[in-house]
Amino acid sequence: MTSVQPIQELLQEVASSAEFRGLVRELEGSARTGAAVRVGGLTEAAKTLCAALLRRQLRASVLYVTANNRQAEKAFDLLQAWTHLLGEPAPLLIPAHDVHPYEELSPHADISEKRALNLAKLAAGEEALVAVPLAAAASRTEPAQFYRGLVRHIRRGDAWDLSELVEYLQAVGYTRYDPVEMPGQFSLRGGILDVYSPESRRPVRLELFGDEVESLREFDPETQRSVGPLERVALLPLTEFPFRREILEKLSAHVGGLHTDTYIPSEPFPGWEFLVPLVQPLSSTFLELSGKAILFLDEPAELQREMERLWVLLEAELRQAQEAGRPAAAAEQFYLHWEEFLEQAQRRPVVHAEELGWSGPPSGGTAFAFSSRPAPNLHGNLPLWLAEIQNLLQQEFRVLVLTSGTGETDRLAELLAEHRIPFRRAERVRERTATRGFGYGEEDLALPACWIGRGGLAHGVSFPAQRLIVFGHQDLFETSPAAVRPAASRSATSVFLSDFRDLKPGDCVVHVEHGIGCYRGLKEIEAGGMPQEFMELEYREGDRLYVPLTRLDLVQQYRGTDGAQPPLDRLGGATWARTRSRVQKAMRAMAEELLKLYAQRELSPGFAFADNNPWQQELEESFEYEETPDQLRTIEEVRRDMEKPGPMDRLVCGDVGYGKTEVAMRAAFRAALHGKQVAVLAPTTVLAFQHHETFRQRF
Repeated sequence: MTSVQPIQELLQEVASSAEFRGLVRELEGSARTGAAVRVGGLTEAAKTLCAALLRRQLRASVLYVTANNRQAEKAFDLLQAWTHLLGEPAPLLIPAHDVHPYEELSPHADISEKRALNLAKLAAGEEALVAVPLAAAASRTEPAQFYRGLVRHIRRGDAWDLSELVEYLQAVGYTRYDPVEMPGQFSLRGGILDVYSPESRRPVRLELFGDEVESLREFDPETQRSVGPLERVALLPLTEFPFRREILEKLSAHVGGLHTDTYIPSEPFPGWEFLVPLVQPLSSTFLELSGKAILFLDEPAELQREMERLWVLLEAELRQAQEAGRPAAAAEQFYLHWEEFLEQAQRRPVVHAEELGWSGPPSGGTAFAFSSRPAPNLHGNLPLWLAEIQNLLQQEFRVLVLTSGTGETDRLAELLAEHRIPFRRAERVRERTATRGFGYGEEDLALPACWIGRGGLAHGVSFPAQRLIVFGHQDLFETSPAAVRPAASRSATSVFLSDFRDLKPGDCVVHVEHGIGCYRGLKEIEAGGMPQEFMELEYREGDRLYVPLTRLDLVQQYRGTDGAQPPLDRLGGATWARTRSRVQKAMRAMAEELLKLYAQRELSPGFAFADNNPWQQELEESFEYEETPDQLRTIEEVRRDMEKPGPMDRLVCGDVGYGKTEVAMRAAFRAALHGKQVAVLAPTTVLAFQHHETFRQRF
């Protein structure tokens, strides 16, 4: 008896085709001969499915090479959807740098972190499916041992020098912060080291007795309390350019005397990462780093054109840098030419994939012509989609419909049942037996049927030869492809820092101790032998106060009710002290009134709403966007309030587009289910209620 995953079985039909089996045989042979294999007739979704199936079939790393970062991100999303449906490990994305070597700028921290994490995994020999733009795939890199050395594996009982660990964390991009709340932070208290490594569920707490790691525990960043013990932990890097004092000292010899306002001896400066080859050349390449991974080239002709454009741009920027007298490494020290890239590619299995045909196929390679088409986009026209499903079933197609949530799945199931169209729920895994009986057997998967399941695929694909079509959720519903990415959470213990980026010279600000002043800009002042930046604040009679940027928590922008400029306070005067005293008295009076009001409310009876029911669950799963941490916290707080027997008193506020309507709709729907009236004042929220499908069905 074996378990059957219908979605996996249906997608595996593509791997059972004669073309795919021939492709696998050629790739297994080309691992020895180095011959390239050509494939055509694959749409974008089909190409990424093919790459995911190759990774599954050959158990080898696959590098999916695209023309640029934008295409790599799109391919990564598709690969992520397919690997999830196939039950395979998630893919990796290794982006190219967002700046060129001659712009005197450092790479973006997020890109550097993502590259460091995934280059370390690739260098460690992990079998992975990798989406990578050509500029990254054709780049020169450090050797594999360099990237493996960016990771520290710590086990309980190991001996570690605490000062060396702290030095390592600072070198690979961690920030000292107490308390530790977010990835990339660490704190040190005596022999206790708290570290929040990227990709970890929670931060870890290391307790050392002497040089021995006596204890390893996860802890909750909100409460700072331990959650459970660990035997080992991997500390991952946040940058592929670790701080190395000896390299910076060597660089100082090259750039000393040039741009002394920018370059400080032995200290990092903008763009220093791209000057490293001047003193320590990059001795490896991305392809060498990836071992014998299969190279999957998406539209080789487009890749060649992209490489030629990149070299034209690099050579022009290098000439400008040399004419300006700036130090610069040659472009050949960063990237391979297209011919060099192909030469290195010949040492491994290579797939040249094109959607329409072979514009310039490699000589001597074997070609396979697949048959795939984009799935029809119905633009939210469900009656048309139902007719299309009936037509496909008559043509003996297997139809796989992937939705974005349980609410969509249930709704489609109701529609199919109403129109007497046979369907099955793909997420219901059953057992396949040797005899025909209960469960899904091979004969079930071979029959024309409509399968419904959840999946992150936006747009689907059709394989006419296999009589298989996959619909993505945007093929059926007119939903936006954008999704809200959860913001990094911060706990209540986080220190508030005023944001002065919107301040302009002449704006009024309020200092906690000195009152209302006028912001005059930033000024650099030497303090402690080093130049530092200060906020310059002007007070009455021209007095000046300089606030270091490390104490921005003392300053906030003044926000008046009528837009009028307030009178400035005098430094050391009594006006601000009297103002604070008057406000404190008014606050105490208001607090007394609120205490009386809340005491009366506590004694008043209310209505305790019951827990969620299936209608409520369907509504919540039908929302298009992923909730932010603030939304989730507010939704949970409102739910708890509604379940209490006392009157509810909660104000939900936020800027436009921050998700207030969704929070209100959940609460209003729950109240309406219990027969309670709901008053809605915002016109946009009224429209949202009127046009939401679940509201229309139930009320």
